[in-house]
Amino acid sequence: MLAALPTKTQPFVRGDSDSWKAIFHQHEGKVHILQLATVARDIQQLITEFTLWDLYDFASTKGNKNLPLPVVLDEVQNLDHRKDSPLEKFLREGRKFGISLILATQTLSNFEQQERDRLFQAAHKLFFAPADTEIKRFADILRDNFPTSLKDEWIQRLSRLQKGECLSIGPAMNVEGKLENRVLELKITSLKERFHG
Repeated sequence: MLAALPTKTQPFVRGDSDSWKAIFHQHEGKVHILQLATVARDIQQLITEFTLWDLYDFASTKGNKNLPLPVVLDEVQNLDHRKDSPLEKFLREGRKFGISLILATQTLSNFEQQERDRLFQAAHKLFFAPADTEIKRFADILRDNFPTSLKDEWIQRLSRLQKGECLSIGPAMNVEGKLENRVLELKITSLKERFHG
């Protein structure tokens, strides 16, 4: 296992072979962040891809579908989505190893159709207000996922979203207490409101 260091010259050093195990299975409620903002973009991508390969190796050999390994990846449009890339493997078979992904992107325009299809295998999707240039593309995707719906309806719903609001698409509890796939409009409470009431 490679342990990330916050320096430009030594992004990886040899670490404990159970480093991923320690990260995922400690019960202290810690969140581990690999922040690469100060590193050149091409190096960021390399470090991220190597880290994902290493995590995939750990998950595929020691993972368990009943013991979740939550991973949050931002700006996923910058990652490799081609067949047999680590992200593609996580999306295709990660669940059986316990991989639980939370992926974020602000654009879908640079994804190939098959890459979008893989992303939309996610059980739950949140659509925040997209840029004006993305609304029609998002509406097309939503219509494709809900064949009885109309593109214009999705355009209207997406256009109405304000800051902190989103469309939640996925399993949600109905009035009988059972999970069913639903589309809900949600308002996310700001951190300021949460902590200062």
